[in-house]
Amino acid sequence: MHPHKIDVEPLSEQRWTKIEAGLFERLDREPAPSNLQAPLPQIEAARPWRWKPAAALVLAGAMAAAIGALVSKSFFQSPTPPLASSRIVTTGADSHVAVGESEVDVSPDSAVVVTGDDARGVLVVVDRGKVDCEVAPRKGRPPFVVQAGDVRVRVVGTHFTVARDAQGGGAHVSVSHGVVEVTSHGQTVSVHAGDEWPAAPSPPPAPTAQNTPPVLTPQAGLQAPAPALATPRTRARHAPRTAPQRAPVAQPPIAQAPVTDAPVAPPPPPEPPPPAAPARPPAPSAQELYESANRMEASNPDGAIVIYGKLAAGSGPWAANALYAAGRLQADRGRRGDATRLLNEYLTRYPNGANARDARDLLDKMR
Repeated sequence: MHPHKIDVEPLSEQRWTKIEAGLFERLDREPAPSNLQAPLPQIEAARPWRWKPAAALVLAGAMAAAIGALVSKSFFQSPTPPLASSRIVTTGADSHVAVGESEVDVSPDSAVVVTGDDARGVLVVVDRGKVDCEVAPRKGRPPFVVQAGDVRVRVVGTHFTVARDAQGGGAHVSVSHGVVEVTSHGQTVSVHAGDEWPAAPSPPPAPTAQNTPPVLTPQAGLQAPAPALATPRTRARHAPRTAPQRAPVAQPPIAQAPVTDAPVAPPPPPEPPPPAAPARPPAPSAQELYESANRMEASNPDGAIVIYGKLAAGSGPWAANALYAAGRLQADRGRRGDATRLLNEYLTRYPNGANARDARDLLDKMR
């Protein structure tokens, strides 16, 4: 069937007869023109012949109205096609994806989900790795958005790169040309061409003569102040008394230890300190658990579902991401019941979440 052709059901013979009878009955009730001088029988005889063109025009108008109503009903009741969604996972080579007028290059060892089109907006969710986006000017259309964890990048036409490391999950944005808006932790900043987010820290200022402390050397040490000269006491004018002389007392000789050539035993070594108790490794963060579950999806999907379930039982942005990821993974595995339950739970808890539209699209596809 041609995409722009609309089938219209033809009218039956009974319907045509009813429309024609009603039309002639309406014409018979109208008064005859006053400027006709012919006798009444001639006018009555000529009326059907005179009014047939008008009846054809009215009948054609009724047909056009019926066709217009059927066309309008068929046009306005046509269902809106769902948004296309695709998941791209790369290993040793990159991948190129065209989304309408825009292009997305997925780097090796990356996993992303691309949803949408030019008419209704595009959403690229970076689970891990890096994407390079060349976005055509939107010209008033919905924006092109890249979501990497809690970092959201919104553009209206530019060339930029979003990278996300596999350990910490932090995102890095670099803009080649144009301007993007980066939202993270409730704060939005504009990143222009040639800039990066987060910005590189500025180097510390070079030391100057004013704030450089003096360096002391052994040759130029601090000179201690010279002690003050003591003032001699004035001697007494009278002569000192002399002590009486005593006879020397003989001292006994001091016994000395004999000198031997025997070796002296070294002192015992100090006892080593007791071993310290091993430090307990810190518990993994929610983001690290999410990343580990994402890497387990291909090799151990059941284990990934368990980790996603533990994260979803909590709160915060990673709980929302884990709940949606669990529903999406169950849908990919063909478990429609579990996927429907998880996606409906996500929409109930996070109706305005970052993946709310994706959840609705997956539910529509499974119906």
